[in-house]
Amino acid sequence: GTSNNFTSHSGGNQHSHGASKCIDSEDLVDQQNDNTTGKPVQVVWEKEIEEELFRPRFNVAPKTDIAVLVKNAGDWKLRLMNWGLVPAWHKGETPQDFKLHLINARDDGLLDKASFRKPLEKGQRCVVVTEGFYEWLDRDQDEDPAPKGSKKKQKQPYFLCSPASGEHLGELEHVSHETHPSEKRGLMFFAGIWDEWKSKTGKVHTSVVIITVGANKNIRWLHDRQPALLTSSEADLWASPETPLPKALNLLKSKEHLCWWPVSPEVGSNKAEGSQLTTLYKEPKKKVNTGLTSWLKKSPAKPKADIDTHNTTPAKLAGSPKEAEAELLSKACPHCTFLNQAQALMCSMCGISFKEKDAEESYISCPACTLHNSSKRKSCSVCDADLEASAKRSKAV
Repeated sequence: GTSNNFTSHSGGNQHSHGASKCIDSEDLVDQQNDNTTGKPVQVVWEKEIEEELFRPRFNVAPKTDIAVLVKNAGDWKLRLMNWGLVPAWHKGETPQDFKLHLINARDDGLLDKASFRKPLEKGQRCVVVTEGFYEWLDRDQDEDPAPKGSKKKQKQPYFLCSPASGEHLGELEHVSHETHPSEKRGLMFFAGIWDEWKSKTGKVHTSVVIITVGANKNIRWLHDRQPALLTSSEADLWASPETPLPKALNLLKSKEHLCWWPVSPEVGSNKAEGSQLTTLYKEPKKKVNTGLTSWLKKSPAKPKADIDTHNTTPAKLAGSPKEAEAELLSKACPHCTFLNQAQALMCSMCGISFKEKDAEESYISCPACTLHNSSKRKSCSVCDADLEASAKRSKAV
């Protein structure tokens, strides 16, 4: 069977949507009926080589080849296309030279951009078939935002799909094995636009972009955009080149036929793969500290104040350690303005005495850094400049 799995990543005005375990030829026969006869329509690959190259995935990233449905002369064909439109007018040497990441196309700007308008005018509309898509909830915007200064919380991915028989719309708290996306369930049809770019040597690169519309009211809490979903009959009209463009564009509506559940953050890695990515995920509960361990974590050791508390009375140490330290470190030197302990007898920086009998003690200004030092010092307490030579010059003058 063939299957696609898309991932979605937020980015500016564009939003990439993806899908999960999608097309199987038998599934398409069951769901895709001829609009005139009501009989199932056989879907085949247009090129056998593409069927051999296709690889089913549960986590499709942009620039990956995906299976796409097109209509040719009234017949449905499966084609392999690269997710990320490279328009036919691209002038580069290779598809990789096209730097715009046209992964999604907003429905309200399709006719404004030549990249989308030109293939639409040529009837190059297609259908991406899938079983679901991923969307990410930014948990910094939920009811429990991360505190300032802390690392951002990891975004929580959700898997969205069509509800299986017996399932309700909205978030599912229980997903049984029978209704798991890895089992057969209703397919989803995304509206897309395809185009072909040819190199100078004639090599053809076929690519596709998925159209998005405004999110329905039930999932706006998750994101403001969603893929343009089509019913089976709408998919037939959209993909038919004979359908007039205005009529085709009128099919692009927001639809509410969705259910969803949280999945593992593992899906955020392009390297992740497997059906476990769509399994209902319950975030591990955080360990709650109790008893002595909890008390120790909530009561960190008080910082030690780098002060001399000798002969200090309890009254002076009242209050918090920071208040006590602020009270003790309160004597500014009248000469160099250095902040000293209140009990200091002399300035720790310039050596000026704080004793009353030495209040008129002389001092000398450092010739290098201009700091006021005690005249008893031989060198500057900051830059070690020779103060004796400076004192002799002052006397000579």
